Amino acid sequence: MSTVHAGSIIEKVVRRKNVSISSLSRKLNVNRRTLYNWFNQETLPSKLIGKIGHNLGHDFSLEFSSALSGPDLKIIEDVTMSMQRSENENAETYQYWMCKYIELLEKYNALLVKNN
Repeated sequence: MSTVHAGSIIEKVVRRKNVSISSLSRKLNVNRRTLYNWFNQETLPSKLIGKIGHNLGHDFSLEFSSALSGPDLKIIEDVTMSMQRSENENAETYQYWMCKYIELLEKYNALLVKNN
């Protein structure tokens, strides 16, 4: 990343999305001071940029496309996509068990009505 300042780009996105530093630091499992230090860094690891982007719901590959080489840019996209896939799988699992639970409650209610 030679032509862009990674930390300032990330900070601008955080501010634009109106995300609190405290909540983002909790999501990333770091303290607030670490986030502020990252904002001052000219370069950051691609995986870290991807992880921050995922937690912000933002794809940084657009901002860094001119400054990163193909493999580094691919890392940001891969991290963002794999985390989104994992969230989708969790949502599907959650939906499945919620439906099972509702089905069970309906059967239970039907038994209660039948026995009264």
